[in-house]
Amino acid sequence: MGLPEICLFCRVLIGVVFAVAALGKLRGAAARRAFADSLVPVLSAAGIGRRARHPVAAALITAEAAIPAALLFPSGVTAGFMAADALLVVLGGGLAVALRAGVQAECHCFGARAGSPLAARHLVRTGVLLVVAVTGTAASWAAPVTPGAAPAVAAAGAAVVGAVVLIALDDILALFAPIGP
Repeated sequence: MGLPEICLFCRVLIGVVFAVAALGKLRGAAARRAFADSLVPVLSAAGIGRRARHPVAAALITAEAAIPAALLFPSGVTAGFMAADALLVVLGGGLAVALRAGVQAECHCFGARAGSPLAARHLVRTGVLLVVAVTGTAASWAAPVTPGAAPAVAAAGAAVVGAVVLIALDDILALFAPIGP
């Protein structure tokens, strides 16, 4: 796999993950409200008041929607990756602060469905996404060439599989959790 395929893999994986995250929260008022409310304990741990939850939620959702849009177009790829890099650093920092403070909150990263409690796995997922986004940034600078059809299909297919695993990580890990009384 060369740099064009790596860049495409990163574009598709980051684009799919952020598109699903944004769409899950934009599904309706309940989804947006659940996400905004889930931010309250995390913001509190960072010393930010409850009233900021709606503007912060709107900014995060806007960024999540803008990133896949930028990654769709060759002229926006590097900017899209750099926005993803910045957003993932902010999200990772917020998660780290919340986890260190022992915050009890639910992860509503992908919408209104009942979230699982924030845990180290969410920070790991964010770290994996950051590695992919930074790799994409570097590859976009070095590989402006579009890959051939067969390598592009393979890279995009692998990226979709990777995105699904990252999106469904909580559900996948729940399959292996011990069943308690």
